[in-house]
Order: sequence, then C-alpha cells, then structure tokens
Amino acid sequence: MNKLQELLEKRAKLLKKARGILDVADSENRDMTAEERSKYEAVMADFDAVNTDVQLRRRQEAAEEEMRGNDFSGNRPNPEGEGGEERSNPLESTEYRSAYTQFLQTGDTTELRAMSIGVDANGGYLAPTDLDNSIMRALPDIAVIRKYAKVLNLRHDREIPISNNRGSVYWKGEAEAFEESTPTYDKMALTAYKLTYLVKLSEELIADSGYDLFGELATNYADLAGEAQDIKFCQGTGNNEIGGLIAGSSLGLTAASTLAFTADELIDFQYSLKKQYRNKATWIGATDTAKVIRKMKDSQGRYIWQAALTAGQPDNLLGRPFEETLGMPTIAAGATPLIFGDLKYYTIAQRGSRSVQRLNELYATSGQVGYRVFERLDGSVMLSDAIKKMTMAAA
Repeated sequence: MNKLQELLEKRAKLLKKARGILDVADSENRDMTAEERSKYEAVMADFDAVNTDVQLRRRQEAAEEEMRGNDFSGNRPNPEGEGGEERSNPLESTEYRSAYTQFLQTGDTTELRAMSIGVDANGGYLAPTDLDNSIMRALPDIAVIRKYAKVLNLRHDREIPISNNRGSVYWKGEAEAFEESTPTYDKMALTAYKLTYLVKLSEELIADSGYDLFGELATNYADLAGEAQDIKFCQGTGNNEIGGLIAGSSLGLTAASTLAFTADELIDFQYSLKKQYRNKATWIGATDTAKVIRKMKDSQGRYIWQAALTAGQPDNLLGRPFEETLGMPTIAAGATPLIFGDLKYYTIAQRGSRSVQRLNELYATSGQVGYRVFERLDGSVMLSDAIKKMTMAAA
C-alpha cells in the first residue's frame, strides 16, 4: 500500500471518529460536553493535518504527471528516462484510483468531481482500469461464451446487418453474361440491457484498512455476473432482452427420444454444420449434459469424450472443445441441451465500463453502506448458419 493510500484511510477513520462523537450528543438531543468538544477538536486537528499531507501528495503527483506530458499513467517519472509504455487512459492513473478508493470507503466524491473524469451518466463512477480488468479476467472462467464471442465496445445503439441469403455464384462460359445474385439482409439492433449488483457492507468493515474492498467487489461481481450473463447469452429470447444462442441459431438435429440421445446422433448433429464453421466450432452444454456424454462409447467400446491434454484447456468431444456452462438447459423433453458452432458469429455488445454507486443513506440506520455495481450489454447471433442447436423430442 502506498503512502497516499495510507493517508486516505487514516483520514477516513478520523472523520468517522469525529462523526461518532457528534452522533452521541445528537442521539441524546443535547450539546456536546466540554470533554466531548475537546476530543472532537483534537480529532479534527489530526484530520486537518492528515488532509494537508493528502493535498500535498496529490499536488506532487499532479505535477509529476504534467511533467510526463499529461499521459495520466499514474507512474512517477523515471529518472533514467526509460521503462514503461505511455498510457493515455485517465482511469489508469494512481490519482484516480486513490480518489476512487476514497469514494468507496468514505463516500467523499470531492476528489473525483475535481478530476472531472470517470463520471457515469447514471450517477455512478466508472471503475478504475485495474478493477475493471480484474472483473474481465475472471468473467471468462464463468461466462464461457465471452471466451469465444466477438465483443464490441459501443457508445450507443447500433444496427448491424445480418445475412439471411448470401446469394449464389455461377459458372459461366467465355463471353457469357453474368447472372445476378441477390443477397438479402436483415438489421439487428444492438442496444443495452442493465445488469446490476447491490451489496451491503458494514461501516466497520469498510473502514478496516486490511479489507480489500476493491478485490471483494471484483470477485463477487465477476462470479455472479458471469453466471447471469451466460444464462442470457445462451437462453435470452431477444424480446426486450439479450438474444441468446438458442434463439438465434439454426436447428441441426432433433433427437429421437425425449430424454436421451445417442453417440450416432451427436455425429449427425456435428455434421449438420458446414465444414468452414465445423472446423472452428465449440460444443456448449450444461454440466449434467457433459456427464451423460462422458459415459458414451463408440462401436469399439472407446469413450467418445477426450480429456484435455493441457491444464486449463477444455475437454474434447469428437475432436472439438466442449465448454460446460450454467447457461444451457439440461436434457428434457423439448429442451435444447447442446449448441455446436463457430461462436465468433455471436456478438456481445458492451456499453462502456462498469460503474459503481455508493448508497450512503439507504442503509444508514443499520450501520451499513450499499454499493450498486452495474453494466450495460447486449448480445445476438449474427449468422445462424454458423451455429447449430440440438433439441430433444417433444413429449
């Protein structure tokens, strides 16, 4: 922990201590006693001293950044003039991260407002780059569709053309006239749907300098948001919500049974996908579906499931990776338990960075502070021929 961070936490504790002295008198509907006033003034004197040190260090960092050409990297200048890439994102700066931490711990937005960056249109503050990156690194382990999909960072709604009929090509003899081809397109509107997370933490825990508030928010949000996103990326209807793989893909095979499928049906399903997509395709299914397939054998008595040879890589089914996800339905009558396709033809639209609001008053009577994390995103299949689904027979 750097010195500025230590000073910010010390300042927050002193301010809370002073508030506690005031609250005792307020709760008894009286003025402070002489002893209480003396304690209060002593605490605030310490607060002023620490605050002066904070301002001096902020001024120093601001001056150092100006000397670096305002690259907002947040790193002190290298006296050798070497090392490190220059960055221009203000959300990466040490100054912004310190101000953001102060906001999370105390609710004080003075420094953030003064910097005039990171303000979200919905009233929150954009997460610093390192916090956002922590979430993004963790998400693909849970929201597996993100690992393979095309992710677009958008600032506003966008209409993207989707091919329904790509036309045809024709062989012609020398000097023969060209024959017209008429591809057709629909337009897919990528908008933004809000995913939210609201958590309450005690004031004592927040004030504890040993508590990693950044890490706690990032880990918890990544776990919960990853599950919620994969469910929509797989099962979203596209009707006033994210469009998922099941709704946007084309039918590859309907199993003969309502509650089971065979190894031969898996092969037929795999080859329902054209070769140019099949060679880059990924299987997507629930854990229970994976357990069923792992027990299947070919006519030679060999398991058709192949364990991954490298740690961290997915297992293989019929030569292509299989990803387990909480987002897919299990095997049931009329359900769609399997997706197979080239998932780069599934597009995720991410609207800006994640944003955090601190709710000071909502839970104040119980000595807690609320944190509301939210992001906005959409998703849709862009080419249904590239992604196939297998459905079970209806009951």
